[in-house]
Amino acid sequence: MAVSPTPDPAKRRLYIFLLVVLSYDDRDRITRAQDDAGNWVEYLYGVDGMLGIVRYSSGQERHYEYEHNMMTVISDEKNNILLRNHYVDRFLVAQQFADGTVYQCAYHWSSGEHYVENVDIVRSDGSRYTAQTGDSVPDHIRQMQ
Repeated sequence: MAVSPTPDPAKRRLYIFLLVVLSYDDRDRITRAQDDAGNWVEYLYGVDGMLGIVRYSSGQERHYEYEHNMMTVISDEKNNILLRNHYVDRFLVAQQFADGTVYQCAYHWSSGEHYVENVDIVRSDGSRYTAQTGDSVPDHIRQMQ
């Protein structure tokens, strides 16, 4: 671990740089990340190529379940469900968290219905957020008739 203080005492801050070493499999997927403090994370993939288990040096684990390549459940090492995703026609419509919080998604399509302009996300407490997605769509898709 490298530590670099700033030279000016009036602006003195401590910057910490951690080295992270990544290991890859023959499909160029990350299989392990380890920092110079000895903390590590292992990534295990299923036969379908999807992320299946993440193991942490702390002993924690995350298990991922899928249906048709769509992540449906994330659970921990004790099989507690941390997140459950719900889909309609391959679109995420709701996420339910372990604490009972639910996020619901409503998609607003472009006039030609080739892409989503924005997504309204409504939390179980009634709070709302709109994610603007249309600006990130490539021009060749935006210009489709």
